[in-house]
Amino acid sequence: MSTWQCKYDMREQALNAGVFRHSDNLLRNVCNLLMIPAPRASNDRNSGTELTTADKIRSHAAPAGGAPSGGRGCDFLKNFKTIPNVIAIFAAAVFAASASAQSIILPSDRKADLQEVLKDMDLLRYRFVVPELSNATDDLAVSTGDLEFLCSDYVLQDIKGQGLSAAQVVISMGDRPTEFGVADPDALQVFELFSISDGLCIWEAF
Repeated sequence: MSTWQCKYDMREQALNAGVFRHSDNLLRNVCNLLMIPAPRASNDRNSGTELTTADKIRSHAAPAGGAPSGGRGCDFLKNFKTIPNVIAIFAAAVFAASASAQSIILPSDRKADLQEVLKDMDLLRYRFVVPELSNATDDLAVSTGDLEFLCSDYVLQDIKGQGLSAAQVVISMGDRPTEFGVADPDALQVFELFSISDGLCIWEAF
């Protein structure tokens, strides 16, 4: 089975299973990640009838002689039991990519990029990368202001927009991406703990 055909078979199974029934935007995002043309919401001009999902998929079939051999391939799918599991992985990738696509301008005029959001029981961890972070003494007050800004002007809106819930949130800034829980002696990080109450960020002492 060619890489191209495998991609189309996976998408058709997902569509037949109803995975994307209520999420056309997610479908298009996943198709983009898989380098598959998304279904076109158009009508057949010759017959005047609306194309079925299967017809829309077939309308993008590989050309005679087969499609280019390059691509992600299908071997990485063998460990997944069901198509919804595969889709969940790509949906997470879509969210991660969109979450970190736009830099946040901090009060200090530095730029922060969201690296990841981790959930631990009733606690959320928002981890940002700020390349211009320094360990100068006078930078501590500036960083505190930036962390408070991130909580009130970004995190609260993100929690609401993503439908998340948390009693507390830890916000951290690092001068480089790091793996959570893994020591990196070369990395500089600052963080603060906030309680979320009545739509406000309340600073908490560790």
